Amino acid sequence: MDMISRSSESAETLRLLQFLEPAGTRIETLTLTSWGGHIPFMFCLMNYFRPRTFLELGTHYGASFFAVCQAIREFGLNCSPTAVDLWAGDEHAGKYGENVYASFRRIHQDKYHGIGCVLRKDFNEAAADFDNQSLDLIHIDGLHTYEAVKNDYETWLPKVSPNGIMLFHDTHVRERGFGVWKLWDEIKDDYVSFNFSHTHGLGVLALGSADSNPVIPILQTVNDSDIARNSFDHFFRLAGERAVSEAISQIKLQAIRERLPAPLLRLFRRSKAIRRKIFPASTRAH
Repeated sequence: MDMISRSSESAETLRLLQFLEPAGTRIETLTLTSWGGHIPFMFCLMNYFRPRTFLELGTHYGASFFAVCQAIREFGLNCSPTAVDLWAGDEHAGKYGENVYASFRRIHQDKYHGIGCVLRKDFNEAAADFDNQSLDLIHIDGLHTYEAVKNDYETWLPKVSPNGIMLFHDTHVRERGFGVWKLWDEIKDDYVSFNFSHTHGLGVLALGSADSNPVIPILQTVNDSDIARNSFDHFFRLAGERAVSEAISQIKLQAIRERLPAPLLRLFRRSKAIRRKIFPASTRAH
């Protein structure tokens, strides 16, 4: 019995390590967002779960959707992602102009051309475009009132595949009329679930069984104790902070390079090349 127990623990550890492996992936496209801290988790989820279809309700500037597009390309996934939004704003995101949609479309075309599609529709109207049980992964991040998110959940739950996953952003926000937390409290025990506390909260709802949904054993492992649950949450909090910080640094560096006079930029590049020749990567201090 002791050997069987150790074998089971080893299998759980191996699965968890495999899940966490892409957590250090660099964020390729970071837009204005309150979602950035969850991107490392999304990379891990996409790589491990390998959904055939992904749908996002509420895309705004596109940070989470672009993370999915990056994962599809970087991890070689056969996945069709769809972004659904009116790109007009609401009482929580604020009303905004056509420039937000124009920015999203430009980035999507420039960086992820041919990956996925965009539906500029009301969420309820868009539901008619999808068959029941056709979506492996859904991310709900639209209007955050209790009534609105409950309607999104009830409208789109039939569209989720039998072993699919639903994500809910802002599960830890309890102000300004946000009600995702209330819906989450009502549904979280109906399925295997996990709720991240950082970056405004992200609820993960996994349908199906441990035999058919590979993410369920991961969630069962991390829900096994308070220590495991808090460690999982803290790991992705730190991974998110690091990834966002690095992405912001890259954006600032790119902005500086774009403002440098051409001769100075050439000198900068030449000095980097000379340094690499003098100090090969294997001899540099780490």
